[in-house]
Amino acid sequence: MNSSDMMELSVIIPVFNSWRLTEACLESLRARQAFGDLKTEVIIADDGSFDETRERCQVWATWFTSFRVVCAERNGGFAKNCNSGAAAATGRFLVFLNNDTKAESNCLEILVRVLDSNPAVGIVGSKLLYPDGTIQHAGMAVDDSKTWRHVFRGLPGWHPLVSEPRAFQAVTGACLAVRTADFREVGGFDTGYSMSHEDVDLCFKISALGKLVVVEPKSVLIHLETVSDDDRWSTMSQNEVRFIERWGQVLKCDLHSKTLEYAKKQVTLLGNLSNLTEFDQLRLLLIREYCEKRATEIQFKSQVSALETELAATKAEVVYFRNSKAYQWGDFLRRIYHKVKAPFARAD
Repeated sequence: MNSSDMMELSVIIPVFNSWRLTEACLESLRARQAFGDLKTEVIIADDGSFDETRERCQVWATWFTSFRVVCAERNGGFAKNCNSGAAAATGRFLVFLNNDTKAESNCLEILVRVLDSNPAVGIVGSKLLYPDGTIQHAGMAVDDSKTWRHVFRGLPGWHPLVSEPRAFQAVTGACLAVRTADFREVGGFDTGYSMSHEDVDLCFKISALGKLVVVEPKSVLIHLETVSDDDRWSTMSQNEVRFIERWGQVLKCDLHSKTLEYAKKQVTLLGNLSNLTEFDQLRLLLIREYCEKRATEIQFKSQVSALETELAATKAEVVYFRNSKAYQWGDFLRRIYHKVKAPFARAD
């Protein structure tokens, strides 16, 4: 194959039945130009579906530069299915994408550009939103009990805390980009896991190569999540044991009890926090620290602009305190405290 003919990106979509979800996912990739200008192949890794998936997939072959279906005779599980799709891939980069996702503009191209321009980065994850616009995934953290959590789950999707790239120990496999060479070097997904921890384990294997795992929030998709995860709890315990046996010595606790104790002392504006989970208390601390830092920045800028007699700038910066997202953040804190689960409206 000539270098000009080589694929830059292979998008692997593992599926088992649920054709309507797969079709909606494919439609979003096409309509939202998720690949940008990248030469891309789409690989449907069919894990023994017995619905209309195989028949209907053929209709989509003409909609993409390259489109293939890799079929298993019977269901072998997420890891094995993804590995089969990756074995057939010809792109320099791989994106593993759940079929219960819907792409936003250029979301997969953005992931590839991060990898292509940053040799130190080994895996890139996306910002995933629920249909109501709140965060489902913007990075994963592990607590004292060695339980993995989506640390920013429930925040408004526009929140500044989830608007900058960050390094994490792990990201979700619902949308995950990795170099093909790195994926093959570490042996792909571990088939010893079933329905959970495959993605976290892969992140640790890539990290063992000396590379970072990051979230790029400019890459955005909608994720239905529960549609694809209903059965994962049945094997969660054995997956946790397998993961700790392998990675327990290098696993770092992100949500340490000392941090949580600090959060309890610092987040005093809401009074008694005893009704909140430790996880929510930490989130409150993160939000408060951001607000305080932002307020200090605005105060400094307003003072400088006032000294320079830039009256328009001064007015805009002072108005920030009266009519800004800072008050929306305060409303968000109250919603958590009172356990109100109403949708969040974006502040203009």
